[in-house]
Amino acid sequence: KEIADIISKHKVVIVGDFNFPHIDWETHSVKGLDGLEFVKCVQDSFFQQYIEVPTREGAELDLLFGNETGQVAEVWVGEHFGSSDHNTISFNIIMENVRTGSRVEIFDLRKANFEEMRKDLKGVNWDISGKDITEK
Repeated sequence: KEIADIISKHKVVIVGDFNFPHIDWETHSVKGLDGLEFVKCVQDSFFQQYIEVPTREGAELDLLFGNETGQVAEVWVGEHFGSSDHNTISFNIIMENVRTGSRVEIFDLRKANFEEMRKDLKGVNWDISGKDITEK
């Protein structure tokens, strides 16, 4: 329930070894009871499963889910990684570039007039002894 609440409010991508060899992800059917609740959770969360080929010994055990259409692209299942008996999975996550409207001004100090700054700073009374520095 808690995970479903979080997922419903955010764009989510989940990848991992789920170890459900009896699930047919093309039809979302399950042979036996193992994985039935998992498939129901995937469907209730509107997840799309992107792995379409076996990732270990003829089974789709390593899965890639996204809850937004088009957020995952160029999924590729490669060779075994090191001594693992699972195949590697590569993919791209498609994200929006959101601009907030706030701007940060960055000064180019290579163009600064340091002589003028030194002159200005020499004219500042730096003596704050005996003063409350929180006063304006």
